[in-house]
Amino acid sequence: MGAKEETAKADVLGIRGAATGVLETKRGSGRITVRKKQLERGETEVKWNGRRIAQVAHENLVQGEKPGDPTPRYPKEMARKWVEKENVDVPVELSRSMVRCRKGEPVAWKNATLVQGLLGKWTLEYLAVAMGKTNKGHEVLVSDAEKHRFLPYDGRKNLYGSMYHVREPETIRMNMSCEEYAECTKKWREKRPRLSLKLLKADFMPGSQKPHMMDDLGRTVKEDFCDCVDWEWCKNLLLVQGFGTVNDCELQCTTKNALMPARYEEWDSFFVQLTGRRRVLLVDPSQAFDGMYPYPVAHPYDQGSMVDFDHPDYGQWPKFSRTHGMVCIMEPGDVLYVPRFWFRHVQTLDEEEVSLEMKVGPGNRTLQEACFPLAVSRLLETRLVAAEGLEGARLWLERIANGEDMDYVDWKTVPGYKRIQLVQMVRDEVADVIGKDAVASFLLDMIDGRMLPTPWLNQNFREPLYLQDRPYYVDDTRTEWERKYPELFRKRLLQEGYEVQPTVSTVPIPGYNMPTDADWRTWGLE
Repeated sequence: MGAKEETAKADVLGIRGAATGVLETKRGSGRITVRKKQLERGETEVKWNGRRIAQVAHENLVQGEKPGDPTPRYPKEMARKWVEKENVDVPVELSRSMVRCRKGEPVAWKNATLVQGLLGKWTLEYLAVAMGKTNKGHEVLVSDAEKHRFLPYDGRKNLYGSMYHVREPETIRMNMSCEEYAECTKKWREKRPRLSLKLLKADFMPGSQKPHMMDDLGRTVKEDFCDCVDWEWCKNLLLVQGFGTVNDCELQCTTKNALMPARYEEWDSFFVQLTGRRRVLLVDPSQAFDGMYPYPVAHPYDQGSMVDFDHPDYGQWPKFSRTHGMVCIMEPGDVLYVPRFWFRHVQTLDEEEVSLEMKVGPGNRTLQEACFPLAVSRLLETRLVAAEGLEGARLWLERIANGEDMDYVDWKTVPGYKRIQLVQMVRDEVADVIGKDAVASFLLDMIDGRMLPTPWLNQNFREPLYLQDRPYYVDDTRTEWERKYPELFRKRLLQEGYEVQPTVSTVPIPGYNMPTDADWRTWGLE
């Protein structure tokens, strides 16, 4: 077929330029053209029958993705596989999920009866009415609408003058009632809020104890939590898997496309979805020092990742390019088990999202081997910071890794003896847990890109005084004699606001600079 015939055929199909590889069609995307046989039948217009190919890949659609969902806020190459959802009503799938959970792997259950009584009930509107606005002590995190991400920070570690000091945390904390929060989600445009509500006052064991609820929740919420949650299902799961008590339970409410950046917890957690959907990226703890770059223990953003998943800087964090994880789309009624020390990167997908996060104790479960490096590093950082300070902790870890620690120890002093004990403790902990041959390599990986100042967190900060204060000049209205001898014009100058130094008399005056009943001739000579 010649070039002219190809061009003519492309024009008939309505794709001008298809033969040359340059698309020049004037028709809109997805517009249907009349076929040749339809023209022969006299049809001049084709009506759309409403059927289109979904804008989501089939596999993603099966996992819970929907057309119009926000774009994943992490590099797409990180998502290597999905967290398999197991149906609790199918014995084979339930048994398989229990084996994986026992191994310390993430597991997602669907059709679980844990919160069936709360599905469709605990919406934001219902909670706002149930709790009202009598209590304003609920913690709400506020973020800029442009970033729409919430970074929890520990104010006790944000010390002024510290090398980890964050001048202005990205996320602001506020206290408001649930009803006020619901109003803010509808009216705010420049800011976005996130409600984090603690439900439990103390830990408890389901089945044998009743939940110890917080006092400021309201009677309706307390009754729903005690009566509508299937605590028998929760009890059986904890007993079969060897977990301990339920230590904490948190109610979380957010809006669409909110991001809770990657962070890890020292507790096993269960995410329970009530309203809306969320996308959860999970990264195993073996990649903590191989790409995730967690903040130091003494940092206000402790347990979080230093990498910005929205705009990763591969020059600053080169190992991040090889990190990978698994994704789970949580729908109402789903339960996701997140093992301790696993990084979770959470993004909401619907306009209204309500979920629960339950943290349980380890019980008789042992820590998985993949968690050893992160657990040991937290122990070493805490002890070294207490002994050598923030800057000295990294310095001594580097010296121990390079075998230079004894060059900086004075054997004849008490501080030197304490440092010898500290160095030996570091070597013993790493050798016992990680391995004797891995002491140097582990310590170098542990401090690679970490335990350094974080200036990028204060990059756009300016002192409020520099932005608001303006110099104020006052004219000097005093005469030449008043400036030269202000003590002679004391009364008038004080009335006008000038400062006049008190006059010191060298002559003894009774009642002024000496007692009234004293003799001025002999006073001061005794």
